[in-house]
Amino acid sequence: MTLAKELAPYVVAGISVFGVVFTACHERASQLKAAYFQKMSDAYEQYFDALVRYVYNDPPTGSTSLVVATHTAALYASAEISHHIEFLTKMALSYRQTGTPDIHELTGYLADFSARLHRDVAYSASQRGRHRSV
Repeated sequence: MTLAKELAPYVVAGISVFGVVFTACHERASQLKAAYFQKMSDAYEQYFDALVRYVYNDPPTGSTSLVVATHTAALYASAEISHHIEFLTKMALSYRQTGTPDIHELTGYLADFSARLHRDVAYSASQRGRHRSV
């Protein structure tokens, strides 16, 4: 019985140290995931800003900004969303280069893409920054 009384403070101290280390590691991981999610959200926002500026400004401006924003957003995107980002960018570039007067196809695809992106961001947030694997 005396041995148990002598060891009890050391066991409690060991458990306390383990709890502190575990909490610190978990908090650090949460901070990293939050920072990643913020960068992902910023990249998507920059992409849409560059896309809208390129498509709807007359004369078109910012093709370089659109290409850079496309690649930045693709870095944070899931494989599915990355594919749609690249496709939407190609549509926008083609639309402006050919002078196609019909923007309905691009607008329709953009609406569909926005819904997909919303689902992907919601999923990513619920999974703490992890994307779906393909």
